[in-house]
Amino acid sequence: MTTRVTTKAVIFAQSFVVDAACGEQPPGIYIIETEERWIETVSSPAYRRISTMMHCPTIGGTRRVAIDPEVLNEALRRDVRPAIE
Repeated sequence: MTTRVTTKAVIFAQSFVVDAACGEQPPGIYIIETEERWIETVSSPAYRRISTMMHCPTIGGTRRVAIDPEVLNEALRRDVRPAIE
């Protein structure tokens, strides 16, 4: 089976939580990796998400933590600040 990994950076302006085990994370730039596997269906071929990992800072390095993409999207929505007029 063919797999692909996509990487993107997300920016948080405020502290946030996406995984209770990882706890509150400080504002900053975070790397998100999504692994997908190629599947062939009757209607059309497609990729299916296998895992989503977030690189979280630790003392002396980073740790990869499995996260739910919907929880990440919700945290990013909460982080958006309204424009000041």
